[in-house]
Amino acid sequence: MIPETLQQLLPLLPEVPATSVSEVRLSALSRIYISIYKLIVVNGLDDELGDRIRYERMIDALFERGWACYSRLKHFEIRGRLLHTLFSLTFEPGAVADEHRAAACIRAADALVREYLATLRTTRKGTDPEGQADVMRCAADLAFPGRNDRPAYRILYRERLTAWAAALRSDGSWPGLSRNDALRRIGLMNRDSYMFPEGGYEPEARRAFAHYVEGFEFPGSSESCGWPEIFDLGLLYEILVQGNLWRVDEALVGRIVSEVRNFATRHAGTDADEWVYCLSILVQHACEKYGEALQPGIV
Repeated sequence: MIPETLQQLLPLLPEVPATSVSEVRLSALSRIYISIYKLIVVNGLDDELGDRIRYERMIDALFERGWACYSRLKHFEIRGRLLHTLFSLTFEPGAVADEHRAAACIRAADALVREYLATLRTTRKGTDPEGQADVMRCAADLAFPGRNDRPAYRILYRERLTAWAAALRSDGSWPGLSRNDALRRIGLMNRDSYMFPEGGYEPEARRAFAHYVEGFEFPGSSESCGWPEIFDLGLLYEILVQGNLWRVDEALVGRIVSEVRNFATRHAGTDADEWVYCLSILVQHACEKYGEALQPGIV
């Protein structure tokens, strides 16, 4: 039987837009429908949650909307985030990725990283300009084992992690860096530890984790929690459920979900991007919890 938490969320799910969509909304919708699709496929829940083909079509439509939007974007930061979402829509849902979409994502990521590096050489903006973490996430997508045969991306990606590790203070902080960008760095450093067996950044990743994640200061009340805080909470949630270098803190995850639910409740009925973003975290968490509950009966 579907848990009540997930049952309450299903009627709220937005449809895939027929026209262009913002990067935030596309990312949120992708998180929603990938989470449900994976739950159905892994546990055989077509009768309970709907035919998996329906969700496959939604994922297909989201990729098409995102791909159509991508070419019109200018900022590296937003392009990097959207392209990572397109990678997720291509590689996460199933064991075998669509060859044409995979090739398109790889070409686009290759072009983005090259353009970014060329811009750095031309503008001399410094060592860590806006959007670097998002572009490096695309470099990580390219460097993922078995996905691309060009070692240059792995070298570039790990060179940047080396620079981040060297810049980290003894207390686990990066001077002058926003919490949002710091959380992005931590997620990439943790990802590196399971992508490449040689590792090398575990001590720095754990130190930064302790500073920015374990020391995360929550808003004083749900009313004081605004969109910037919610976006940070979303990144924090992603880092926590990654696990790998750290144990999943269920109490902290639960508090994040509670804060996100409060924000979503206050904005219910608006259909704003912020509300859909919150809904995506709630759906992902509900799907993960249901999947965990079902696993003992499947193994």
